[in-house]
Amino acid sequence: MHPALIQVTALRRSMGGPYLSATTSTCDHRVYHVVVVALVSVIAGLVAGIGSVVLGQSALTAVASGGAVLAFTYGAGMTAVSHVSKRQQ
Repeated sequence: MHPALIQVTALRRSMGGPYLSATTSTCDHRVYHVVVVALVSVIAGLVAGIGSVVLGQSALTAVASGGAVLAFTYGAGMTAVSHVSKRQQ
């Protein structure tokens, strides 16, 4: 056994037995997931709006299509994040 591991084991035993009970904290940074999905949605909406203008659509139609893409992308992204986070638990 490695000398450092022997020292840690001895320290654990001196502090209350062979098994120390410690609370483990798991961080679920849901805010980061929301921010990433929101940023991807905004970029997709901008690309759709600019693409509509480049293809000759009117400004109002381009804004509407960009907004629709943004809403769809955000909804689909949050659904995917929710599904993945449920599968990890």
